[in-house]
Amino acid sequence: MHSNHHSYQRDSTHASRQMLPLTCDCGTRQVSNCPWDLPGSQLPLVSPKEGDQNGSNTEGLTAAAIVVVHVAVEVVVVVVAVVVVVVVVVVVVVVVVVVVVVVVVQ
Repeated sequence: MHSNHHSYQRDSTHASRQMLPLTCDCGTRQVSNCPWDLPGSQLPLVSPKEGDQNGSNTEGLTAAAIVVVHVAVEVVVVVVAVVVVVVVVVVVVVVVVVVVVVVVVQ
C-alpha cells in the first residue's frame, strides 16, 4: 500500500488530465494511459540521436506523425462527444416542446 501511495504522489502532476477519461498524456512517457495503446500496436519511437546517427530524420518524423495522429484522435473524440451531447439536448427539448404543444392544443 505504501509503494502505491508513493507512486500516486509522484504522478500527481498528471492528476488533472487523468480525471478526464478522453485525454491522455501521449506526448510524455505516460503512453500506457492511452486507450488505443494495445499490446503490439505501439510503434517503436526512435530518439533523435539515433536518427541523426543513421543520417535520416524518418524516425523522428514517424514519431512526430504518431503524436499528431494521437492528438487528432483525441480532438475528434472530444468533438464527437460534444456534438452527441448537443444533439441529445436538442432532441430532448424538441420532444418536450412537442408534447407540451400537443397537450395544450388538445
